[in-house]
Amino acid sequence: MWYADPSEPGTIGELRCAGFRVQAAVNAQNPGISAVHSRIEAGTLKIVGSACPNLVSESELYQYEEGNDKPAKNYDHALDALRYLIFKLDAKFSSGV
Repeated sequence: MWYADPSEPGTIGELRCAGFRVQAAVNAQNPGISAVHSRIEAGTLKIVGSACPNLVSESELYQYEEGNDKPAKNYDHALDALRYLIFKLDAKFSSGV
């Protein structure tokens, strides 16, 4: 199963037509950022730079829009994917599956 940005339904449709099992990911930014941050702070999420160079690179460029609590929409693809993963893991563990 693949989880994709729900703001791109056309891309999700194309991937499904190509035979991939894809569903829209949970895209709540601030709760997702908090969930990722909490795991990093607790030591339950560790990022290995050599294994995830794009994620590390993006995290160094990540910034918020001035006067806004939303992240800027550049340099965020790998971080969005990490947020989708954490949301899915949290949902799986909270459901007991």
